[in-house]
Amino acid sequence: MAARTVFSKKGVSNSSVSDIVEAAGVAKGTFYLYFTTKDDIIHAVVEQISNEMADAAERAVAETDSGAVYKFIALLDAMNTLAEDPTGSDFAQIFNQPGNSVLHDRLSEHLMRRLVPTVETIIEKGKDDGIFDVENIHAAAWFVLGGLSSVEFAFEGRSEIATAINDVIKLMLRTLGYHRKTINQP
Repeated sequence: MAARTVFSKKGVSNSSVSDIVEAAGVAKGTFYLYFTTKDDIIHAVVEQISNEMADAAERAVAETDSGAVYKFIALLDAMNTLAEDPTGSDFAQIFNQPGNSVLHDRLSEHLMRRLVPTVETIIEKGKDDGIFDVENIHAAAWFVLGGLSSVEFAFEGRSEIATAINDVIKLMLRTLGYHRKTINQP
């Protein structure tokens, strides 16, 4: 999508519909057949990227036959793999540019809403297996995703974030009632 390219080069705030149609090689009228405003295309870009990320995370969880702890690890590994992919890194930079806070916030919200059912399923499995002790699975899923989402605001740099995510995983598992000493041996 041409809008993704334009947003990465100019930032969302500094991009115009004219920039997007020029990059796409279409007339402005064609743009307005599909989108009413620039805000509509921002939403479309966010939805496309967050769906790609959520699809990859959901596949990773579904392909992991092990218990709930390993499913959480698979979910986070999939998200980290996407972030380390050159395309994912480019988009991480796009979303974290100062002028792109609207895009970043929409992506976070859309991605979290998509992943809540997946996280609920993992928590439910852990509860069924007797390793998690959670009363409100829905609230726990939002809590987990909110905690993971906040890591990027609290830390800078890939290595600092990676260390923080490991610590957050341990806190998250304890919060869910998991009491093993290490998460490497569920």
